[in-house]
Amino acid sequence: MATTSESVRASGFYEDYELEALERDGIGILAQGPSGKIASISTAYHVVINILSTLLLTSSNYCMQVLCSPSRDDIDRAHGEGSYVNIGVLSLWNVRYLKGFRKTGWYVLMLTSIPLHLL
Repeated sequence: MATTSESVRASGFYEDYELEALERDGIGILAQGPSGKIASISTAYHVVINILSTLLLTSSNYCMQVLCSPSRDDIDRAHGEGSYVNIGVLSLWNVRYLKGFRKTGWYVLMLTSIPLHLL
C-alpha cells in the first residue's frame, strides 16, 4: 500500500520537486522546491479554500433564509400577538417566531458560519 507522499509523487503532479511529509524543528513541511513553484501551489490552495468557503457560506445563508422564512402559522401567531414578521428577507426579528428544528437549525448555522466570516 502506497503512502500519501508516494501516491502524489507517482501521480506526476509535483514533478520538479519532491513531496514528502517532513518535520524540521517541530514544523511540518509539505513540499520542498523552487520558491516560484511553491508560491504557485500556495496560491492554488488559497483559491480552492476560498471557493470552498464561499460555497459553504452561501449555502449556509440560503438554508438560514429558508429556515427563517415565516410559515402561515408563524404569520398568524405574530398577528395574533399584535406583532409582525418580515417576509422575503433574512430577519432576526422572525427568529422569535420559529419553533423546534427550524429554530435550532437556524442557530446552529449561524454559530458555525461566524468563524468562517472571521477567517
